[in-house]
Amino acid sequence: MTPPQHGIFAEADEIEFEGDAMRVDSLVSRANEKIEGVAQKTNRFLLAMILPQRAFNFCPSHAIWRASNCNCSAYVISAVTESKPDQLIQFGDHEVVKLRAAARQSGNGAERLEGEQRMDLQLKGKKAIVTGATKGIGLAIAETLAGEGCDIAVCARDGALVETTVADLSTRGVQAHGASADVTDGDSFRQWIEQAAEQLGGLDIMVANVSALAGASDEAAWRAGLETDVLGTVRAVAGGLPFLQKGDCGSIVAIASPAALENFFGVRAYNAIKAAVIAYMSALASTVASQGIRANTVSPGTIYFEGGVWDQRRQEMPKIYEAALAKNPTGHMGKPQDVANAVAFLASPAAKFVNGANLVVDGALTQRVQF
Repeated sequence: MTPPQHGIFAEADEIEFEGDAMRVDSLVSRANEKIEGVAQKTNRFLLAMILPQRAFNFCPSHAIWRASNCNCSAYVISAVTESKPDQLIQFGDHEVVKLRAAARQSGNGAERLEGEQRMDLQLKGKKAIVTGATKGIGLAIAETLAGEGCDIAVCARDGALVETTVADLSTRGVQAHGASADVTDGDSFRQWIEQAAEQLGGLDIMVANVSALAGASDEAAWRAGLETDVLGTVRAVAGGLPFLQKGDCGSIVAIASPAALENFFGVRAYNAIKAAVIAYMSALASTVASQGIRANTVSPGTIYFEGGVWDQRRQEMPKIYEAALAKNPTGHMGKPQDVANAVAFLASPAAKFVNGANLVVDGALTQRVQF
């Protein structure tokens, strides 16, 4: 095939400036290795640094072409079919544009990228609940599942953030619901799960993400961790099981931590609490396997995002931050998307024979042999 002579750009329903990264829904783009910056391909969108004063041409084929009419070494691809011809997206100095494509790609986003086939996670049309999904890891999980075609319901204590998150998820061509809910309030939390499953029309995936982050060692920290991390997960499972049992590919994923696996910052409630979550999920896996339901755990290491724990430590406890950074052989901390990718895989039918696992996502931070 011959690349088109003119730039083509999928008509977008929203264009706005956003920090340092360009998020492109329903468009897949890849930056050449020669470009200085970040080029991280995720499920159905890309976070990438864009060089100043460059224009990208989005081409309508499923092949990757060198961007024409601009003097930069970038490769881009558009997987949409409805396009607006002869239009270029211009990027000024350090300007970044977030595009939400009005023309949604068909299928589940497993398009071929120049000889490469993305795995089909078979998530399109699945129904998912994610707790604590308005920030950081939880938000990345919700966005990733929605990007794979899951209808989704989210909760958190901050109703305003839930509303904003639901509005954003709704732009991805899926059903999105949400409400303010507290996992420590058993009755109301279970009622919300029931309501969310009914709104979604069923439930295939339950992700228990909420944590009290109980880093202290006093009794209050132990109680907070038990109520939020352990019982919050138990309540999420209890509320979701009746709906998961009606499907044929039920999946439960809980978020734990490598702090459960090694001595980490001394005696802390957090370490033992996360160990309890892993033990609970392992026992749950063998209990519900005969019902066609899987239960797995993901243990993120040091994950950095603005406003997160490690951002706070960088500002308030720089020595601890630098020590943690130096301990990781990769030389950097992870991102919420790294965890979200692992969760999406474990939650998906593509991982149908993975059950009772604890997937550590830490860049080799933990030193134990992972038997």
